[in-house]
Amino acid sequence: MFQDLPENEDPQRILAVFTHTTLKILQHACYREYFETIEGCEVRIADEHLFMLQAAFEEMGNAGLIDQMFTSIEDADEARLIEHGLTGHQLAVKIQSVKHREGRFLNRPVNGMFRRFIDAIDNLLESLIDAIGVGGAIKEFKDALASLTD
Repeated sequence: MFQDLPENEDPQRILAVFTHTTLKILQHACYREYFETIEGCEVRIADEHLFMLQAAFEEMGNAGLIDQMFTSIEDADEARLIEHGLTGHQLAVKIQSVKHREGRFLNRPVNGMFRRFIDAIDNLLESLIDAIGVGGAIKEFKDALASLTD
């Protein structure tokens, strides 16, 4: 999913696509769709956690937190993006890290590789949240989902 992430575009566009892709992965994971599309995937979420994860994801959308994140990315101050390494080569390195870890996970779809992939997402997501001042609920949801994988 991240393999198609643009690299040589406006930072806000790259960050919006990154956020959209992250949310898509999280949503598909809490409905198991993400893991089921990966051949030989050993990452699982127990049935007892699925309903709560799905409800929590929907709650973020219903509360406007996802829309707020995209609006904040669009309105982001360039100086804040620069301060948090979200432009130029610094952003490119973070994007490459996410792509690399996703590729490693897809080649060896086990829980440890999934968590390393999530860590790479986290690196960029935390920088973005610090720069725009919103998105904490999305990060916390990502952390909870990762901790519920087996």
